[in-house]
Amino acid sequence: RRTVLIAPTWHYGEIFSHWGGDAVVLENLLEHLRKRSCNVILRLHDSYRFSREYRSFLSSIERRHDHVMLKYKDRHPDNFLDLQVSDLMITNYSSIATLFYATGRPCVHLYPVKSADEAFIQRRYTLAGVFETTVPSARYVWKRPPEVHGGLMALSPDEMREQVDRALDEPGCCAEKAREFLDEHMMGADGGNCRRIVNALESLVEAQRER
Repeated sequence: RRTVLIAPTWHYGEIFSHWGGDAVVLENLLEHLRKRSCNVILRLHDSYRFSREYRSFLSSIERRHDHVMLKYKDRHPDNFLDLQVSDLMITNYSSIATLFYATGRPCVHLYPVKSADEAFIQRRYTLAGVFETTVPSARYVWKRPPEVHGGLMALSPDEMREQVDRALDEPGCCAEKAREFLDEHMMGADGGNCRRIVNALESLVEAQRER
């Protein structure tokens, strides 16, 4: 059985709030993945960033779907294993996607709002709690437009399922695009970091000897 990693950011609230809510869209996605004989790791940010009702809903999903494993960052902080065992990632542009690109495996990006020029609710976590802010346009908060990524992109639930099927059927479909993204935007993602570290240490040792 292949493994699908669903790793959303938390800033928008529910993963599929803009497409009708998780009670419908997430349930349908998990059922679709079950029919495709996939296991699912549902990895979310810290549990305290979400409401009690939403956490209860996610727990019920794990109980009802035997192919789903629920993880929160504060309870399972090490996501390296998830990245290694997953054949496909689905995310609404969480930063974990840039790490997954290095595997060369496909990543399906969920367009996170209905329209970049429509107002939406953005959530921020502070020591005082989670605060919601109405943002007039997502274009003012994104560092890069969602069209700039290293994989596939879906703008609707139907398109998401189509992209998921493509990624499962063509596991190498995103490898070139992911590499291009890393080469352009992620310094040091070329497989040579270990050698650079050794070179830096050798230079430091040599400099100490010359003193």
